[in-house]
Amino acid sequence: MRQLKSVSSLRLNRSTPMPMPFRWQNGYFGLSVAPGNVPHLTRYIKNQKQHHDKGTCNPDWEDPR
Repeated sequence: MRQLKSVSSLRLNRSTPMPMPFRWQNGYFGLSVAPGNVPHLTRYIKNQKQHHDKGTCNPDWEDPR
């Protein structure tokens, strides 16, 4: 995971001009999902900002702190 994060942030920072360099947060999270749940999880991720704003995080998918 460390190598994936290192290489991906390096490539992004070299290829995309940004006011500040991209940096990953500390740590990582991995989860397997049944194929039938992929559309539901995809919607959840797309609306993640709203979940955080409303405090409606799914505790199975993220830490609600």
